[in-house]
Amino acid sequence: FELVAMARALLREPDLPNRMRDDASHPNGLCIHCNKCLPTIYSGTHCVLVPESSPTGPAAG
Repeated sequence: FELVAMARALLREPDLPNRMRDDASHPNGLCIHCNKCLPTIYSGTHCVLVPESSPTGPAAG
């Protein structure tokens, strides 16, 4: 289950591993594990909570 949790977190925050490596004082990511990304799995999986204008939004991936 940890792999699935990490995959969701990476949808929300693709740079999470680097941020965790560089700043261990804030280990939590921005993913709230709401599963709202699941309906997008057949149309370009993305976090629906990230604005489309965000550099980590659907247009970036």
